[in-house]
Amino acid sequence: MKVKFSLGIPICLFALTACIPPVPNLTPKLYLHPVKGPSGSQYPGTTITAVSTGITSGSISFQLPSGESCKGQWEPIPQNQSGSGLADSWDLVYGQGYFTKHVLGAKWRGKSKIAGNQRSEFLLEFYRDTSKDAPLLGVATDAVGNIYKVTQ
Repeated sequence: MKVKFSLGIPICLFALTACIPPVPNLTPKLYLHPVKGPSGSQYPGTTITAVSTGITSGSISFQLPSGESCKGQWEPIPQNQSGSGLADSWDLVYGQGYFTKHVLGAKWRGKSKIAGNQRSEFLLEFYRDTSKDAPLLGVATDAVGNIYKVTQ
C-alpha cells in the first residue's frame, strides 16, 4: 500500500505541472538599429540588443559592438508634456510628421538617459500605441551623432 501511495504523489504532481503553461520571458528586449551616423559605417548591419526592466519605470542596459557596457534608468513621460528633444529624430526615422501625429500626446511614453562605462551617452524615447498588441517603438541618439530606430 505504501508503494502505490508514494508513486501516486509524483505521478499526480507531474500531471498537474504538465497543464501549467511555461512562464514567458518577462524581460522585454529592445533593438537599436543604426539609421544615421558614424556607427552605421563603423559597424554595418549591427543591431544593439538591449534589455529593459520594469513596468512603470525601470532600467535599460546593453553592450555596444566595441564592448562598452551601457546602462540607464527609464521613466514615463507625462501625457501632457508637449516637447521632446528627439522630435526631429522621430520624424527622420519614421517619416515626416510622425512625432506630432503618433507620439505627441500618446498615453504611454517613456524616456531614458543611458551612460556607458567608457563615456558613451544615449538619449532614448519610446512609446506604445493604445491599440491591442501594438509594438513598442522608439528612437535613440548618442553623443557622437548616431540616430537609432528602436523596436521591440
